Amino acid sequence: MIASTPPVNQKHDYYPPVFISPVIKRDKKKLEKFLKEELKNFSSRAIYNEDKLISLSDVFPEHYRNNDGFLEEAAKDICVHRDKDARIFHAKQLIQKGLDVGVELNKKEALYVIDKACEKVEKTIDWAHANKIYGNESATYAIEASILSGVISAFEQLDYFPPSLMIGLKALHGYTQGMRGKKLYGHIYGRADDDKGVSVFQRDNYENVAGTWAELSCTFETNIKPYVLPFLSFLDSDKIETATSLLTLPTNSLWSLRYLALSDQRLGNYLFKYAKNILPAVLGKEESKEAIEEIIKSEVLSINHLKGRVKGLLRLKEGEKASSKLGKLFLGLFSRDIKVLENSARILNETIAPFIGIAGFSFLAIFMPLRGVTAFTKDEYVSDSLKRKINSLARIRGSFQNVLYSLRFSTKEYARSVQLKDYISKLDEDDPTKKELEPLVNNFSNLSKIGLIGNAINIFMPAIELIDDSSPLKKILKSVLSETGYGISQWFFPKRRELRGKLFEAANLDLYEPPEEPPPSPPKLKIYRGDV
Repeated sequence: MIASTPPVNQKHDYYPPVFISPVIKRDKKKLEKFLKEELKNFSSRAIYNEDKLISLSDVFPEHYRNNDGFLEEAAKDICVHRDKDARIFHAKQLIQKGLDVGVELNKKEALYVIDKACEKVEKTIDWAHANKIYGNESATYAIEASILSGVISAFEQLDYFPPSLMIGLKALHGYTQGMRGKKLYGHIYGRADDDKGVSVFQRDNYENVAGTWAELSCTFETNIKPYVLPFLSFLDSDKIETATSLLTLPTNSLWSLRYLALSDQRLGNYLFKYAKNILPAVLGKEESKEAIEEIIKSEVLSINHLKGRVKGLLRLKEGEKASSKLGKLFLGLFSRDIKVLENSARILNETIAPFIGIAGFSFLAIFMPLRGVTAFTKDEYVSDSLKRKINSLARIRGSFQNVLYSLRFSTKEYARSVQLKDYISKLDEDDPTKKELEPLVNNFSNLSKIGLIGNAINIFMPAIELIDDSSPLKKILKSVLSETGYGISQWFFPKRRELRGKLFEAANLDLYEPPEEPPPSPPKLKIYRGDV
């Protein structure tokens, strides 16, 4: 194991690892173009979060298309083998690789790349370990919460259970729910090199509004919900569910608003700014007029800009109709060719995500608070029929979101299992990596199937909410479906992170198990120009 690997609970820098090729940084025009394009990149090419490593194609973007593992090997020599000469040696190698394609790197630039590559490998090892450990713990809490919820729902149909027992079960349920979020957001999503760090970086550099919601959601999930949810046990289950949903508003808002960046990093911010300033601007307030003019000048909210982004996200060719492309992509979801399936799911997700994000946030902001009002209003003032309709409208955001989840996550995990199986089949029988990877094939496949079941239930929950549950049987049916859909969703995401952590470790055994004997010192490499 790498000796310098930081502990799982280390405090990272505020931002995720960021790397821009020296070839781009030293060319003013290339840098300006790169930063401008970043406004339309959902993940941002400069950000190296999660398990994304720096490769030669990142250093020499115009010359290398495939990663040959050079920088990973360099990081292994420096970090694992602790070869004191490896840093300079690999910097020389990098300079030579640049010269081979007609690009010169100087000493400072080459060492910057090597050091960044090493730093990223070490942080990714820590990221993978955190995902494996805390993903498992969070998924376990999700299962416990789901079981407790089912027990509580069954017991509530019987009148002879002591109130103290029900309160205790509800408190325990609240605890497991809170701990699920605390583990997931406190140690995975809340990391600097994960969703929170990326969102905050994009807010501070590209005006992405999701950064504020990321901070807020992590605060609620780690510092508020774990301590508040157990104390809601004195309320009825319907009111507990509503209160929990209200406490989860920042988190649900985050996952809706993040997708707006697929259109433009500034889209969410400009929508809020426009809504805030349009009326004051009409009334003549100069500051608001300037804000509206800035938005109009950017063209981020213009119809032409949005049409252009849709065409770009759909990858439309000259003369190709959007309706025709959408039809092909939909049919591609049923293709036996895994590349076609994965590509279709990715493009469909990216195209519809910004619109679903806006619609989902709108329904969430309007109907979730309204649901809270009706849930805590006396029955004589609000009819059951009206409550069901409001609950249904409040569920629409979740329905929208699960359409994206089925494309972005569940389908992707199926594709990953097929690709992983194909990769394993090409390994030698005595390859230790094969033994580590084989169990993950079924794990990812099962994760995908269970995820799709949860997606389907959650997509139809708005319609299910409209069912009259006056009879015990219908009430139990609604409760089972609701808890199953919610429980699968709560389990799926931490379990997915656990498997991703395991996958990185299994696929990179050489980063964890250095050879017993250090390799011989590398030969000196002659550099003809720009010697280090």
